[in-house]
Amino acid sequence: MVPEFDQACFDMETGEVRGPIKTRFGYHLIRLDGKGEGKPVSFNEAAEQIKLATRRYSKRQRSWLRGEAGLTGLRAQDKPLEQLLDESLQLIAAARQAVK
Repeated sequence: MVPEFDQACFDMETGEVRGPIKTRFGYHLIRLDGKGEGKPVSFNEAAEQIKLATRRYSKRQRSWLRGEAGLTGLRAQDKPLEQLLDESLQLIAAARQAVK
């Protein structure tokens, strides 16, 4: 969470609306629907959540790079971006298997 959201949410009551809040992403209205206690999450639960989020993000990112941005052939660490995304998913899967 960006610091501006964190600050605003910490002081809010359930159902309250606050804003506009300026962040590096623009201006936002925030509505606090509720607060819950934090709880520890097992590695397997976290790995699954990360895997799903990474998969969703990588699909959107690839689509954007090819479509709206019109970019192809991006590289990082002397590898194509798509290869790096695939390797990240493989590392998450391997870490999950190692814990089982």
